[in-house]
Amino acid sequence: MSPAVATTPKRYSIKEYLAREELATDKHEYDNGEILAMSGSTFVHSQIGINLSRETSTRLMGKPCQPLNSNIKVRLNAAGKYVYPDVTIFCGSPKFDLDDPNQTTITNPSVIIEILSQSTELYDRGKKFEGYRTLPTLKEYVLVSQWEASVETFMRHEDGRWTITSFSGMDSVLKLPSLDIEVPLNKIYLNVVFQPRKTTIEE
Repeated sequence: MSPAVATTPKRYSIKEYLAREELATDKHEYDNGEILAMSGSTFVHSQIGINLSRETSTRLMGKPCQPLNSNIKVRLNAAGKYVYPDVTIFCGSPKFDLDDPNQTTITNPSVIIEILSQSTELYDRGKKFEGYRTLPTLKEYVLVSQWEASVETFMRHEDGRWTITSFSGMDSVLKLPSLDIEVPLNKIYLNVVFQPRKTTIEE
């Protein structure tokens, strides 16, 4: 039997990725030539996403900022990536990716919110956050648990430092200083019935 030959994954240009994504029925991220399928979300994940969009939209009325849902991409130009945050908030006028004529991608988010899942938590805290930090307009990064009432914010300071703040419990209130808004956690988790994390059983 002949030995197996390793194959190199096909790499796509940004133009090819955007053309394929326009016709795709599922969402895909782009990472330096690779097109990566995104996993589906849970019921609780969807509930939290809707709550976040509604509550941030309500509190930003009259302000020069607005939230976008997870159908809009963000381009991380320095990292060669396109991603779909759960909630993206931009201030002022949106700056659209010049390579995307359909205006499905922005490049100037002020705040990005990700709802953690077991399959993506390490990515959201690690490589994805590294990519987000290359965005000069990003002021706050927010991670929202779907297993308990818990939210973490990472805030960028003028000297480039990032500081983390945690908010836990239904009586806590999420503070987003860059937007000058506050959101009670009981609004973020409205109607949510928490499900336990899955545990891996080692045999």
